[in-house]
Amino acid sequence: ITIDTIHLGGLKKLFDEALSVYPELTVGLSVGTRPDCLDQEKIDLLESYSHRVDVDLELGLESIHDKTLSVINRGHSHAEFLEAVDMIRGRKLRLGVHTIFGFPTESREDMLAVAEVVNRLPLHFIKLHHLHVVNVSIMAHEYRNNPFPLFSLEDYGVFLADFLPRLRPDLVVQ
Repeated sequence: ITIDTIHLGGLKKLFDEALSVYPELTVGLSVGTRPDCLDQEKIDLLESYSHRVDVDLELGLESIHDKTLSVINRGHSHAEFLEAVDMIRGRKLRLGVHTIFGFPTESREDMLAVAEVVNRLPLHFIKLHHLHVVNVSIMAHEYRNNPFPLFSLEDYGVFLADFLPRLRPDLVVQ
């Protein structure tokens, strides 16, 4: 279930059910979604749980480059991502982003530029992933017809060794 495929009452029911299983042991609610799936009502709902538990909201940033977002059919622009962040700014939510590195449309410099952008955002955490091609996806079809380079484990480690020191020190890497 994604946060955009269910109405507000259904989301509340799911969140309430999840938090009721072991309420004495539950310390948080973690929700991941796309920036174009959020609105003020959903943010208000998430924030309503913050008096009981920590609420983490992870937005799929994936890339800061609109060309890439368009090629992967992401459904939103970088500007729309920033609008979602602005809606969350100042709320009682721990905000994080999910990134993907290694898109064939991006250079090393394009990927390293992500650190500069996320450092300016009111984020608590970031998730860093390398691109993997899922077998039955459109990208897999494109990869079979026109292979593009993917990170090796060693190359991804070298990239991260360059990327991580660029992040501000208070940003948690999950």
